[in-house]
Amino acid sequence: MEDPLAARALAARKFAKLTQRQAEEHSGVRQSDISKIERGETVRPSGLVQLARAYRCDPIWLVTGEGRAPWEEAALPRSSDITGERDGPYRVTRVPPPIPFYRPGTPGTV
Repeated sequence: MEDPLAARALAARKFAKLTQRQAEEHSGVRQSDISKIERGETVRPSGLVQLARAYRCDPIWLVTGEGRAPWEEAALPRSSDITGERDGPYRVTRVPPPIPFYRPGTPGTV
C-alpha cells in the first residue's frame, strides 16, 4: 500500500518543478532524506516544514492531507494578494535602464 505522505511529497515536488537535488538546495533537507520520504521509508520524517516552504505548499496539507493541494486554484496566490495590484494580463516587475547604462564606480557598466 502506498504511503499518502510519500505520494503528497512527490506530487508537491513535481508540481514545484524541482529535482531532489534542487529541493535539497532550497530546503536544506538532504537529498537522501527526500528520497526516503518519497519512497515512504520514514515513520516520522523531519524537515517537512522546510520541504513545504521549498515546494510552496501548506505544511499541514503535506503532513496530513487536510486543506488544499498546491495545484488547486484556490490555493494559488493571486497577484493582488502578493503586490496589492489589481489583476491584469501582465504586470511589469522591472524596467531595464536605457542602454548604454553608466554609473561611475559600478563594475560591469559602460
